[in-house]
Amino acid sequence: MDEETGDEVLADLNDIIQLLRTKNVEELYESYELGHGNQINEKDDSTIENQSINGCDTLLFISTNNFSTREELLSNVREIIFKQGFVTKIKKSKTDCYIIIGCDRGGKYQSKKPPEEKKRKVTGSRLIDCPFEVWGKRKRDGVWKLDIKNLSHNHEASRDMSGHPYCRRFSNEEIQRIQEMTRAGIPPRQILTSLRQKITKTYSNVFVMDCTYKTNKFKMPLLDVVGMNSFNGSFYSCFAFLRKEEESDYIWALKRFNKILDGIQPQVIISDRELTLMNAIKVVFPNTGHLLCIWHIEKNILAKCKGFFDKVGWDTFTSTWTNLIQSPDQSSFEQNMNSFEAQYIEKKSLLNYINTTWIPYKERFVFAWTNNFMHLGNHASSRAEGAHAVLKQYLNISTSDFHDVKDKISLAIENQYQEIKARVASEKVRVPHKFRIPLFRELVCRISVFSLSQLYKQYELATTPGALIDTCKSHFSNSMGLPCAHKIKELSKEGVLHLSDIHPQWRIDTKSFIGSINSLNRRNDDIDILLKEFQDKYQKLPLVQKEDSRRQITQFLDAAPPVILEPKMIPHKGRPIGSKNKKNKSSTTRDPSAFEVHDMRKCSKCQGTGHNSRTCSGKMQGI
Repeated sequence: MDEETGDEVLADLNDIIQLLRTKNVEELYESYELGHGNQINEKDDSTIENQSINGCDTLLFISTNNFSTREELLSNVREIIFKQGFVTKIKKSKTDCYIIIGCDRGGKYQSKKPPEEKKRKVTGSRLIDCPFEVWGKRKRDGVWKLDIKNLSHNHEASRDMSGHPYCRRFSNEEIQRIQEMTRAGIPPRQILTSLRQKITKTYSNVFVMDCTYKTNKFKMPLLDVVGMNSFNGSFYSCFAFLRKEEESDYIWALKRFNKILDGIQPQVIISDRELTLMNAIKVVFPNTGHLLCIWHIEKNILAKCKGFFDKVGWDTFTSTWTNLIQSPDQSSFEQNMNSFEAQYIEKKSLLNYINTTWIPYKERFVFAWTNNFMHLGNHASSRAEGAHAVLKQYLNISTSDFHDVKDKISLAIENQYQEIKARVASEKVRVPHKFRIPLFRELVCRISVFSLSQLYKQYELATTPGALIDTCKSHFSNSMGLPCAHKIKELSKEGVLHLSDIHPQWRIDTKSFIGSINSLNRRNDDIDILLKEFQDKYQKLPLVQKEDSRRQITQFLDAAPPVILEPKMIPHKGRPIGSKNKKNKSSTTRDPSAFEVHDMRKCSKCQGTGHNSRTCSGKMQGI
């Protein structure tokens, strides 16, 4: 705001003061000027400033009004303050006497438990002792009057109000709709989803790809692409039904996923060892790091190698294999690999399986290589497995057609969008107590709580004597996009981490979902704009071109719609048709994997699990 505009605002306020002639108006004016002085200098908040000033004007004006009830006064104050970007709460009240209204960020946090009884749970609070306060008083004649105490706020106005608990309450209309849907027998999960619309794909750094089965009556595999948000949570990014699981099918699906990303190359994609999918990723996303899921590797090794060992030998093998995978650099990997081969040189079948199946892809799962990728802590595709389970709760059965499956997928996506939106808004106003340290002064409420917790662990390492032994290899910084303990230790006691040190993945101050709900409506309005432009242009066309345009439009309208045929039933992975003990045909529960079948085996000789009489340890000792 420039000096001339500021003078006009002050002049208007002086006129209001003269109009009201209340005994504490001068104090009110000073508190207003001081409270909004900092916001006036903000370069990107001119709209919020005007709303805040107009809100103060309105409150000053209505302080001269009479209100018939307490609820009428409270409703007017809440509506005015809400338009400014703030939320009010009732601080104190007495029936038919008075009501004290304050900002919902007013007051100070006070623990209700003694220090020795505090839990280790990370707690936080919105309260930052905001001074805003107005009173409502009931006069002798029964009317209510508004008494201004302090109109200033010590924090910025909220751009997304869903971060305030009061704004996440259901309205009367929503409560009525819930009751109607409950009486209709609709599950609570779908009730919540129907109230929450749209989803966006804001985070494009890390994606997990995996196929799930038993989702549709055509038995077509469903490729599920799952992303990661700022809070270490997951969201559905893309779905694609595949004719088969061949390379051409995956290339087709990934090209369409690339259109969703507008050509942005993700930092990392994680999948299992599906060779056709691996080849497709290399074709469509050549500049993206591709990692293999460690969990799937371990389960495949369990299914193929456990039969070579007894219990003690298997525990030793898994420990040796884990050390090999977690090799911090290439030289240590070579040493661990040589030791691994020497230890199991007599088990040639086992070494042949390891060397031909997994070692050629070591750059995709061994920490010495993967820690150079921005994988944000993801080493497995467990996000996709969890996403499959949530999705099948929505699907319920595996015999739906594409239309029904699409509708239910939409419900899940819409639900996730609103959850992410509310989480972003909430963490912008919630201040975790544990992280109130000078080092994080510029980060609190600007990056996610999850990223703050990761930084706090590095801070503890940096401040614990003797905790940092090795030299910095930048593994944590490269893979997480956050400063490591070595960098934190280099800072002086008065040092502060800056937002420029944080990867955009973890930022919440730059994330906003306002307006995205209406984006679809705007796209739907595009056809109306095109028709209007065509009509204007049509009026200016020569007669011959008008006739040609009418002919083309007539042909378009008279054309028959395209015939959409349902795909043929294609057998998918799972128990073959005709086998015994089949599950319900409409069940979405997946069939056991190879490692699960292996664990269910029972030896007829030793009665142990995980092997049969042919592979019993008594026979395997000579291998």
